[in-house]
Amino acid sequence: MNLVCFPMDRLPKEVLGEILRGGMEIVHEAGALLVGGHSVADTGAEIRPESVTGLVDPRKVVTNAGPAPGTGSS
Repeated sequence: MNLVCFPMDRLPKEVLGEILRGGMEIVHEAGALLVGGHSVADTGAEIRPESVTGLVDPRKVVTNAGPAPGTGSS
């Protein structure tokens, strides 16, 4: 589920369409589905992923706990 903020009074709605299309491509590349969201008139353009639900193999969980410089963790 996403929240998209967009300045409809300053940018053409086609720009919003391209932003949403690009986001959807990334979602599909990840093998996921986008099932809803909200749009908000704002002063800037941004997409905020609000929630993600899914299943993960417990042996493949990657966390950001304990990152250290040079380890490649984030």
